[in-house]
Amino acid sequence: MNKKSTGIGLYLCKKVLDKLSHKIYIRSEVGKGTTVKIDLSSTKLDIE
Repeated sequence: MNKKSTGIGLYLCKKVLDKLSHKIYIRSEVGKGTTVKIDLSSTKLDIE
């Protein structure tokens, strides 16, 4: 609660997950906390 953050960690996670075609979901509630979900499901790629 007393610590400040810049958000750079979440930014870097998003950039990496975008490159890997994965998704990140973040939900935050004041006084309750933050939930982070990372979707690592794979996507079928057509490579010729």
